[in-house]
Amino acid sequence: LTRTIISSNLSIEKIFEVYEERIGSRIAGFYDIYYFFGEDLRLYK
Repeated sequence: LTRTIISSNLSIEKIFEVYEERIGSRIAGFYDIYYFFGEDLRLYK
């Protein structure tokens, strides 16, 4: 079993706009989508 993590600053809606529809469809259909919010902690290092 291989696990894949896809990270993007684009929303799933924007991915459908920027990339071919099949790419957005595969991401939406085959992956769990998690949204992370909050401050960028890298700014405090």
